[in-house]
Amino acid sequence: MRCRDLHQGVIEEQKAAFAAIVIRIVKRAQTVGAVRSDLNSDDVLMILTGIISTMYFKPSAADWERHLQLILAGFAPNRVRPTRRRDACP
Repeated sequence: MRCRDLHQGVIEEQKAAFAAIVIRIVKRAQTVGAVRSDLNSDDVLMILTGIISTMYFKPSAADWERHLQLILAGFAPNRVRPTRRRDACP
């Protein structure tokens, strides 16, 4: 096994462990009605990536706190649901 393969395996294990935590948090929040019922762990991970990107790159007009507030408002239950996800590219 090459060093690169070892690191990739560790990264994948860490990603899986983090995803499991996110899944538990989302399910718990859904159970008490704190977040929308169609939210899933992939949504949260994608959103976190966007927020982190905003924080890291800090474009002149970027305000990561506003970005976060907008996203958290979208998590709220009883909001308009987005259109269905595309399973494949057209």
